Amino acid sequence: MISLSEDLYASYPRHIGRGAALKAIEKALKKVPYGRLSAALQAYCRKVEAERTEDQFIPHPATWFNQERYDDDMTPHPRAQAQLDKPRCPECDWPLDAFGCCCIHGKIKAKTF
Repeated sequence: MISLSEDLYASYPRHIGRGAALKAIEKALKKVPYGRLSAALQAYCRKVEAERTEDQFIPHPATWFNQERYDDDMTPHPRAQAQLDKPRCPECDWPLDAFGCCCIHGKIKAKTF
C-alpha cells in the first residue's frame, strides 16, 4: 500500500532527492491536510504544463514542500493558458497557427475543430 507521502511524491513533476522529499512531505502533512496538499500539487502540475516549464526551473520536491510553496498562487500566466487551449501539432506539440500549420515542421496540418 502506498503512503500519502509517496503518493504526493509520485504526483510531483520532478523526481529527485526522494529521501529529502519524503521527509519534507511528512513535515508538510503535519501542518496541512492531505487533500489541500494534493489539490495544490495538482494545480502546480497544471501550471508547469501550461507554462511548459523546463525541468531545470522546477524546484526539487523537498524545496517546494519545505518552502510551503503549496500556498503560492498556482494560476498559469494568461498567455500560457491561451497557448495551452490552442490545437497542437501531434508530432512536436507546438501550437498550430490559424492555417493549421506548425512552424517547426512547415507542413500544413489538417485542422480538427
